[in-house]
Formats: sequence, structure tokens, C-alpha cells
Amino acid sequence: MGSKLAGIPRVALNYAATRRGDIEWEGVLMLRSRRLAVLGSVCSLLITGAAPAFAAGLGPLGPSAGPAALAVPTEELRAAPVVIATYNVRHGLSDDVAVSDIERLADAGVGVIALQEMGSWDRRQAVRQQLVDCDLCEFNTFMPTGAGPGELPILYRSANFDLLSKGMLKVSDATYVGPSGAGPSTIAPKYLTYVQLNHRATGQDMYVINSHAVASVQAADGGPNYEHPERLQLYRQHMDGLKAMIAEFKATGAAVFTTGDFNVNYRRDSVLRPQLFPYFNMSQVGVFASYKFLGMPADGTHVGKSGTNDSRLIDYVSSVNHAAVAAKAQTILTGYSSDHRPVRVRYAIATIPGAPTNVYAEPRERSAVVSWAPAPDNGSAVTAYTVTAAPGGAETTVAGDATSATFAGLTSDNSYTFTVRATNSLGTGPDSVASNLVTPFVVLPQTTITTGPANGTFVTSTRATVGYSSSEPGSSFACTLDGVERACGSSSVSMSSLAQTTHLFSVGARDGDGDVDASPATRRWTVPMDNTALTHSSGWSRETGAGYYLGTYSETTKRYAELSTHVSEVRKLALVTTTGPGHGAVKVYLGSTLLKRLFLDSSALTKRQVLPVARFSTAMTGNVRVVVRSVGKTVRVEGLGVATRP
Repeated sequence: MGSKLAGIPRVALNYAATRRGDIEWEGVLMLRSRRLAVLGSVCSLLITGAAPAFAAGLGPLGPSAGPAALAVPTEELRAAPVVIATYNVRHGLSDDVAVSDIERLADAGVGVIALQEMGSWDRRQAVRQQLVDCDLCEFNTFMPTGAGPGELPILYRSANFDLLSKGMLKVSDATYVGPSGAGPSTIAPKYLTYVQLNHRATGQDMYVINSHAVASVQAADGGPNYEHPERLQLYRQHMDGLKAMIAEFKATGAAVFTTGDFNVNYRRDSVLRPQLFPYFNMSQVGVFASYKFLGMPADGTHVGKSGTNDSRLIDYVSSVNHAAVAAKAQTILTGYSSDHRPVRVRYAIATIPGAPTNVYAEPRERSAVVSWAPAPDNGSAVTAYTVTAAPGGAETTVAGDATSATFAGLTSDNSYTFTVRATNSLGTGPDSVASNLVTPFVVLPQTTITTGPANGTFVTSTRATVGYSSSEPGSSFACTLDGVERACGSSSVSMSSLAQTTHLFSVGARDGDGDVDASPATRRWTVPMDNTALTHSSGWSRETGAGYYLGTYSETTKRYAELSTHVSEVRKLALVTTTGPGHGAVKVYLGSTLLKRLFLDSSALTKRQVLPVARFSTAMTGNVRVVVRSVGKTVRVEGLGVATRP
């Protein structure tokens, strides 16, 4: 069994070749290690179980009040993932009674039965005939030959388990312990037997070790009985051998169970924990009796004198701490003929998770939201879900309580499906069925001008500030003015020294993904030409003054005085003028066509008035003339607005 068992008295007997590899013989069995291999099959047999009601005498697999209480439907009992029982049959029973008890235990839904005090060859053969070798028998067994080793057979249900290996280890030689004490004065050699099984429903490998320790080693106070030092020495050898075997099997990654009659009362041992006894020794290799996980029942496993109740718990079914194993229920069975009562424990065996279902994808911008129904955890909580995209194989992982994930980093040039797989403490399960096919889309930013000159207006200023925003937060912006790129800020741009013409400002957003607004926002306005740009006939004077457009204006009181300029491709005209009390009137012509007569009289003097003249459906070219029609009344013209865009 390897170097861990060096120095322990042992003998290798009756080893069988296994489907996992050949056996090497050098006085002790050398097993090829087999890593934990949890198959992808769903553990449909898992039973969560409820809190046990042992004090009331009602076990989780049925009542425990006598033989009639064992009549639990076989199919219901076999639904338990792994049910293990240990039973000390007692030498003094007749073979017929012993076999009847073991048959009853088999009918109680047990998958693995560990037996002690089975040294009688006839008894072992009778068990084989009734439970193993008949045509309808449901059990197989490791039942070594020989008077000593043969006391510890292990039966396992053929339909539930495949045998991988089997063997035994001698942990102490025959020893004379004197005429006093419980049992014979010469104690026969003690052995550990084991089977390595594969649980078909889950693919979990497991070892079951059967043990029968030396009696009369515990004193009334729960500590070692120092009146029998020879027995204590044998017990120490037994514990050392058991720990070494457990450690060897545990290192393979398999689940490990120990069974048997330990002849130490768990109730006292779990409190005092002497270094010689099982609680201390087995906890060193991570093994604990089912009593630790499921509580100590009121009844014990030993029958007192004259059939009285004995609360001692000296028969154990224990398990190593293992991610795939959880103790769910235990029962002390009554109504058997031995002075020991069988202990039956049900364990849930976990596997990797099943596949998530109902995987559905919804397209998003360069991403997809993938949702799913939770995977069957198969006895161990899901700790993570991994979503995989196809094509590409990119992955994203979320927590085990999530039922959706956003899968980023996709392109709108591809269509994708997604699979989801779950992970628990035992590993990662299979991929789900692929989701529906989705194509991510691109959301371009939308740019909005929020402040600045009103669109299509005449603005009597050579300065302008335009504000803007994007539908995508964090965007940057690109600006142009009259087709020329212009530096712009994160939310606005200020422009000065604008020419006296029509201007077209454009701004487009670029979001964090690099997407650019395909239709930038625009703003069009016209800065009018001032009075100095106009041709003056006689009768006009050029003046300056605060508040006038660009600080200047032209004034006359002469009828037919004229201001003119040539325009090309004009779409809209407006006169920038001053209105006030007693002011006169003008007519505006394009060529010989009268466009509009404007009356400049008003109740108060008002500068920089933009008076609409005409709007053209098609671009016009010609001479614009502003002709005074009033006589002796003041006319002040500050500029002419000529819009060359609609």
C-alpha cells in the first residue's frame, strides 16, 4: 500500500486484478492511483433528506422499532445514492440466524454491508449462497478465505457498484493478553479489509474499509483502560494501520468510508478525545463518524444484558471530508439477533453540475445578454457559470447564483450563438445546448446642438458660441465651420472674427467605442454686411455710435438716396436698421423688382433692428438697392443681411 504503511505488521492476501490496472505483489498491495473522475452523467438519485428524528425512534428511511419496521418499499430505499451499513453479527449466533439477520439488513435498502465476527467458514458460505451466488442474488462480495481475515467480509449491491480493487491489511499479530478482560485471553490477528468501488450512478470512486478493533480498551470515564496495557498496544497498532490506509486511499482523490466495531463509545470519545482512540486518530486524516454530522441517537449500537438498552455507540460508519460526499440520514436498526445493532447511513454523492437549460440570447450594442435556467447542481452548489461565444470561443464567467450575463466585445459583422456550462466544487459540467443566433448591432451617437445662434437667422455679431451634447456619455466631438475643421471643446466652442456672410457650423460626436455620428448636427446663421460694405449715393453720411451694428451706421433725410451692392446666389435678404419716432421709409429692390417697402417709424429709438425683406425659393443674383421713399425724415441703415443658404 506504499511507504505510508511501512513498519505496520501486515500480510497481503487474496488480491484480485482490477479493471484499473495490474496488481503488483511485494508482500503488500500497490494500487495504481486513480484520480477522482466524476463523469458527466446526472446524479438523478440524489436525495436531500430531512432532519433526522432519531429520538422519536423514527429513522429517515422508515421506522426503527423492530423487524416489521423494515418493510420499506425496495425501490424507494434504493433511490438513496449510497447507503452503507455496519453489523457485528456475533460469534454465538447460529449460522441460520446470522444469515437471516444479514438478509434482513440487505432488504433494508443497504447498498454496502460491512460485517464483523464472520469467522465461521460455514456462516460465510451460507451468506454467499443466499446473497451472492444465487441466480437472483443482488450482491457481490469481498469475502477472504481463512479464519482470521474471513471475519470482515464486505458486500456491495451489484447493480449499483463496479469493483475496482479489493484487499486487506494485517494491523496486529495474535497476542496473549492474560486471563482477565473481555473476550478470549489470546486475541487473534486483526485485519482491515477494503473494497474500491465505482458508483455507477455518479461515476464516483470510493473505498470502504471494514474494521473490528480490540475490545475492553475504554475505561468507565471514557479514557483508555490502563488495566489492559497489552490491549491498548494492539489498539494503537490498529489505529496506526487504519490511518495509514485512509491516507493512502484519500490521496487518490476517491471518497473514503470506514465501518466497523471500534469498541470505543463515541459519546465519551467525542468529548474527551484521547490520542489513542478513534475520534482523535481519524480526525487526523479527516474522517468523522456519521454521529458528528447527523447527531447522536438516543439508542446505542450495543444491546445491554438481558436485552436492555445500551446507549453506547461503538459501531461506526464514517466518511472522509470530500467535496462529493454529504451525510444525509442515519438509523440504528433494532430487532436483530446480535448483541450489536446495525448502523445504516445514507450519503448523497455529488457530481459535477448538469448542463444549464433554456439558454437564450438577446442582441445588444457590440454585445449580447445571455440568460439561462440554473443547472442541476447534483449535490454541490454551483459556484460559477461560464458563457462561451461561437464563433471565436471567447468566454465570460459570472457567479454561481447568476442566471444571465452580458457578453461584451462582439462585432456587428458576425452572428453568434452561446453555450453555458456550470462549475461546482467537483469540477465543470457539460456545455448547454447552443442558444439562438443573434447579431449584435451598433448604436451610433446622436449629436444635439443645445445653444447658439438660431438656425437660419441673421445674427448681428461677428462672435458666436455653440453648445452641444451627445446621446452617448463620454463622447468626444469633431467640429467644422464652413467646411474647415475647427478645434472644439467637450461641450461647446466659441468663435470670433466671423466673416460677414452665411456660416455653416457642424459638430459630430464620437463615442467610447469609436462610433461616429453619421449625421452630425448643423447650425446655419448669417452675419450681415455692415453699412461700410454698401455703395452710397449722394446724400448719405457715415456715422459711428455705441449700440449700432459694429459701431457704425449710414444716415440720410434725402428722398431717393440709395445704398446698393451686388449679390450672388442669395436666398434671403434682411435690412439691419434703426427705427425711431418720425423715421422715414425705404423700398428694397433686386434689380428692378420691388421686394418690400419698410416703414422705420416707431415709438422709441431702437438700434440693430433686423427687418426681413425677402425669401427666395431659388438662388437669385443681381443688384440689391435700398431706396429712400420718405421726404425730410431720418433714415438710418446699419447693414444688409444676405443669406446665401436657405
